[in-house]
Amino acid sequence: MIADRSTFFLLLLSVCFLAGALIGHRFAYTQAVCSDAGLQAYLASFFSLLERGDLPGAPFGASLISYCKYPVLIFVLGCFAPGRAFFPILFFYQGFSASFAVSAFLYAAGEHGILLAFLLFGLRWALVLPCCFFLAAGAVSAPSPPPHRRHEAHPAAPEGLYRVSRFAFCILLLGVGAFFEHLFLPEWLCIVS
Repeated sequence: MIADRSTFFLLLLSVCFLAGALIGHRFAYTQAVCSDAGLQAYLASFFSLLERGDLPGAPFGASLISYCKYPVLIFVLGCFAPGRAFFPILFFYQGFSASFAVSAFLYAAGEHGILLAFLLFGLRWALVLPCCFFLAAGAVSAPSPPPHRRHEAHPAAPEGLYRVSRFAFCILLLGVGAFFEHLFLPEWLCIVS
C-alpha cells in the first residue's frame, strides 16, 4: 500500500509541476512581461557583460543556496504530516518559476538563447528536481516502525534516520553541482556567446 500511496503522490506532484510550468511559460510571453523595462534592462546588462567576457561568477554561497532552497524546504515540510500538504503548492511554484525564467530568457536572447538557457538552468534543474522528488517520496513512504514497537522510547529513529540519510545524499549532490556551476559556468557562457 505504501508504494501505491507514494506513486500516486509523485504523480500528483508531477502534474502540479507541469501545470506550473505551462502557466509560467504562458505568463512569460504576456505583453506585461515582454515590455517590462526592469526585466529588459537586467537582461540587456547580462548580455552586455556576456559579450565583453566580463561575466562574474556567482559566489559559491549564492549558488549553494540556489541549489538547496527547495530541497531543504521539502525536507523540513516533510518532517510533519501537515507540512506534506504544501508539497503540491511548492511543486507548482517550482514549475512556474523555472519555466518563467527559461521562457523569459529565451524571448530576450534570440538565436543563442537555447544553449545559453541550457547552460544557465540545465545543470541546476537536472539536479534539483530529482532531489525534490526523491525527498518528497521519502517523506511520504518513510518506513514506519512495526506496531509492537510504536510505543517504545524512540519509535521514530528508523524513520528519522531514513529521511536524514536521503537528505544528506541530496545536499551532497547539490553541493557538488553548485561547486561546478560556481567554477565553470561563467567560462562556459563566455565560450558559447
